[in-house]
Amino acid sequence: MAYDRESPNFSWSGRAGLRAPLTVTLGAQDSLMRTFERGNASDVLEALHRNAAAFAKDPLNTDLANHCAIDAWSLCDWVFKEHGKRLGFTSLANLQATMKANCNSLQLLQDVANASKHKEITRYTPQLKEAKKHKGGFQRGAFSRDFDVSALVLVREDGSEIWFDDALDEATRYWDTYFSANGLN
Repeated sequence: MAYDRESPNFSWSGRAGLRAPLTVTLGAQDSLMRTFERGNASDVLEALHRNAAAFAKDPLNTDLANHCAIDAWSLCDWVFKEHGKRLGFTSLANLQATMKANCNSLQLLQDVANASKHKEITRYTPQLKEAKKHKGGFQRGAFSRDFDVSALVLVREDGSEIWFDDALDEATRYWDTYFSANGLN
């Protein structure tokens, strides 16, 4: 949206000829435009489904994996801001703790999402030791998991591993069930 000096949402301060900070006041409807096509939690869930479907077709694509992790974890924020009080959550941290307790994969996806966005995780103790791209000796898709096939793997602090695909599937199914059970669709 273009703003002109005559608009009530535009203010200019400073002496003539000098540049000064521009202040733009956004109305409630304008605040939805800070993201592309994500106006509510259901939109984010739909984006998670689209990105997960794209990842399923390209299961070694680390960019898609990172986007899926961010979508899955950020649903906590969206659900809390839209429905938190009605669902009985007093804080975002309370909702996040509940979601992680009910879906172990969300703990790992939280770590991938935060490391993707911030490089390091410093505000909590991560459960994820490493996210790695395993190069197997056999072509994925042509051979089952019983063979050494390539995969994106999440290694927990205790050394146990889970394929990213499995963690993503678990988290996506969890969110689908949660939305349905709580009438969030």
